[in-house]
Amino acid sequence: SLERVNYVSQTLDVQAIQGQGSYPEVLAKVGASEAQLLIAVSDSDELNILTCQVAHSIFKIPTKIAYIRNDHYLNSPALFNEAGIG
Repeated sequence: SLERVNYVSQTLDVQAIQGQGSYPEVLAKVGASEAQLLIAVSDSDELNILTCQVAHSIFKIPTKIAYIRNDHYLNSPALFNEAGIG
């Protein structure tokens, strides 16, 4: 919710956004090309993974964290190495 985004932005030293984080134009708008870290924490594992992939492939963000709940993804370590999402 927008209330949570505002709370995070005001209490932590981060830039929090509400929007489709997997869209390259949304990430570009918030300065992803200069970011050192991206944390994707939507309610969708797939969206979080895709957001990290876009951050990796297009913006070369060195550190990405995806909130993943489903063990099916976590049991595939090849997905999350430098040849994969990174």
